[in-house]
This record gives sequence, structure tokens and C-alpha cells, in this order.
Amino acid sequence: MAVRWGCATDTGRVRRRNEDALLARLPVFVVADGMGGHAGGELASHLVVDSFRELTARPRPVPVDVRTVVAQAHATIRAAAERDERVRGLGATAVGLVLVEQAGVQYWLAFNVGDSRLYRFHRGRLQQITVDHSFVQEMVEAGFLDSAQARRHPERHVITRVLGGKEPTEPDFWLFPPEAGERFLLCSDGLTDEVEDAVIGDVLRAESDPQLAAGVLVRAALEAGGRDNVTAVVVSVGEPERPVPDLSDPHARVLLRDPDTDSLPPLVPGCPPPAGPPDRPERPDPPPWTARARVPPGTGAGPPRPPPSAGPAGRGTRRPGPRHAGPDPVAPAQGSAGPGPGRVR
Repeated sequence: MAVRWGCATDTGRVRRRNEDALLARLPVFVVADGMGGHAGGELASHLVVDSFRELTARPRPVPVDVRTVVAQAHATIRAAAERDERVRGLGATAVGLVLVEQAGVQYWLAFNVGDSRLYRFHRGRLQQITVDHSFVQEMVEAGFLDSAQARRHPERHVITRVLGGKEPTEPDFWLFPPEAGERFLLCSDGLTDEVEDAVIGDVLRAESDPQLAAGVLVRAALEAGGRDNVTAVVVSVGEPERPVPDLSDPHARVLLRDPDTDSLPPLVPGCPPPAGPPDRPERPDPPPWTARARVPPGTGAGPPRPPPSAGPAGRGTRRPGPRHAGPDPVAPAQGSAGPGPGRVR
């Protein structure tokens, strides 16, 4: 199975430092968004990425390996905060896509903690795979807000799960087989806050090269305001669905063109060179864990969730800054409506 990828990241137009971090090296793709001030946020996101580097040295990781690394990242960030009072309160959101093997068959294993997202584009349709762990997402699922209201809500950056918090964090996982022609976008909220899903779909449809697609998306976020750090990783499986000339789509040109000269500016920097895995002591496998099937978002099925509390106090983490302020291994989720990823937790 041929897999191509590209990535881009930018500090944005407001922040002084980039607190996002990424890892793009088959079989592991991860985007982390740090919190806890300039030094703390940058440290937290890089601790997440460093934790996942060891999986890049394994040609065939299994699902439980991913869960082990997520727990390791959480513990590492927590330990760093306890050692140094200057970075107390640091944490990170994370989203990942890992090519794993189970019973001799390859699957994508996706996970998320917080509001960094994974999208899948296939057969002309854009689907958000992950579900934000945020106060406004709970309001949406309870029927108190629609998606348009959620984008403008003053508490939209209050997140309910974070790596490195005081309480243990339970990620959500999705396990599904690869399909030729599918494309994935992993991104921080600096992209989705500025760029509508419709534009994301237009770019993934128009730009066949994953590196250029990532650059176009980050550039679109900068042109829309760039009020946060912005990171995008685009992963393509097999051949593109249809050949298109690079940057020839009108949507892509509108995103990139200079209004004065109608010229295309340079794209933002691409993927950093891969680094070798860090030296780490061997860690024992965690105890067996249980995979529980969850109905994928948008099916309208499943038991209703209780409404969230009246406010975020005491139950969420607010981002700083001007924009934010089972059995082992996992089995594919059952009961999903139609084809596509199923959610397990």
C-alpha cells in the first residue's frame, strides 16, 4: 500500500512562538497542540511527539502500542510539570493516525485527546472522524447549540480532556481498514478556527500533492487571520482519485493569491526532517484494556448524553492566548451505520 504525506506548520500572525508540534513518518502521524504559556506549551507538544517517535522504529506496531504511548505521553508531561514550577499547568491536545497490524491485517488506528482533529476525504466527501473533547461539543451533542453557534461561542476553547492534566486521560480510538484514494488531514485548532470545513474539502479535492495541500491549508488559515499556531498533516493512500494540475483549482487560487499582484506566494515550510527515536528504557505493557463500541458521530443513534453542566468551571481546561484564551488488541467497533470508521474507547 503506497502512502504519501506532507505537512506544514506556522506560528501565525499573533503568537510569538509555535506551541504546535508534529510527527509525520510512516507508520505514525501525530499533531500536538501545547498549552501552559510559551515555554510550557512548546515543551508539552514536543513531549507528545517525542513519545511517539519510538513507534516509527517499529515496522508493524499493534493497537496496544499506541495506547501505551498515549499513556506514556500523559505521564511524561505530568512529571515535567511537577518537576518545574515554571511550567505548572502545562498540557497538550493530540490527534494521531497510526498504521497498525492486527491478526496479520493492516488497519488505521486513529486517536484524539482534546480539540485537535482528524478528517477523512474519500469519494468526494469530507468526514470529521474525531469528536472534540470540549465544552461546546458537549453542548452540540446535547442539542443546545448547532455547529455554527459552536464556532462563535465564547467558551469554544474550553477543553474537557488534555494530556498532562491532573486526572488520567482516556483517549478516543477509531480502527478501520485503509482504502485506496482516501486522504486524511490531521490539524490543530488553529486551522479549523479559521478555515471552514467546506474549504478544507475543496483543497483536499483540488490539490493532489499532499505537501502542497498541507501548505495551501495553512496558508488559508494565515490569510483568514492566523490568530493561533497552525499545523496540518495530509496523508494520501494510493493514487489520487483524479489527476488535477497543482494549484489550478479556483478555490486554491483564491486562498493563495496576492490581491494586488494576483500571484501565488511561497508556501509555508514543509515537514521537518525525521529524527531518530530517543533512548528510552523499556516499559512493561499496560494491563489489558477493554474496547467499547461507540456510535460514530452523525448517525443519530445511540443513547442520549446527559446535558453538560451550566458552565465550564471546574470541569475543563481553558487555552491561553489571544485566540484561546478489552481484550488486547482492539477489535473494530461494531454497530456503526454504513461504511467508515467506528469509534472505540
